[in-house]
Amino acid sequence: MMKLKERKRLQGSDAYKHIDNNIKMACKTAKEEWLNSKCEIELLSQRNDLTAMLQKIKSFQPKQTVTASCIKGKDGGILFEKEKTVLRWTEYVEELFSDQRCANLIQEHLQGPEILRNEVEKCLKDMKYGKAAGIDNISCEMLKALGDFGIDMLTELCNKMYHTAYIPEDLKTSVFILLPKKPRATDCS
Repeated sequence: MMKLKERKRLQGSDAYKHIDNNIKMACKTAKEEWLNSKCEIELLSQRNDLTAMLQKIKSFQPKQTVTASCIKGKDGGILFEKEKTVLRWTEYVEELFSDQRCANLIQEHLQGPEILRNEVEKCLKDMKYGKAAGIDNISCEMLKALGDFGIDMLTELCNKMYHTAYIPEDLKTSVFILLPKKPRATDCS
C-alpha cells in the first residue's frame, strides 16, 4: 500500500513541477512588465511630460463614469426627465451669472491705450496645448500655427472690438459641461 502511494506521488510530481515553473515564470514576466511600466511613469514625470504621464496612470485604472440621473428642482422636488434637468441647469446658470448692476454705469467715449501686438503674442504663447476647442472649433494650436499673420489679425480684431464696443454674438455664447464631482449629487452647485 505504501509503495502504491509513493508511486502515485512520484508520477504527478514531474508534471506538477513543470506547471509550477511555467506559472512562476509567467508571474515573474508580468511583474517585470508592471515594474517597467511604473518606471516609465517615473521617467515621464522627470521629463515633465504631464499629459503622457497622466494618460499612463489612467491606463492602470478602470474607466468609471459617474452621471447624475436626477437633480432637485427649485421647489425641492426631484427631476428625472432629461429635458427638465437641462432646463433646471439652464435656470441655475442664469441665476449664477445674472447681472444686477444698473445700465447707466456705462460711460460714453472712454478711450484707453490700444491692445498691443506683444500683448496678444504673450497671450498666445501662454496658452496651454491640448485644451478643448470652443464652440467655433478653433483650438489654441491652430491660433499658434498662424504665426505672425495670426498675431497681427488677432490684434486688429481685438482693437476693432475695443474701439467699436461691439462684441460678436459668437463670443458671448458659452457652453457649460456638467462635470459630476460627487456621485449621486442632487443639487445644482
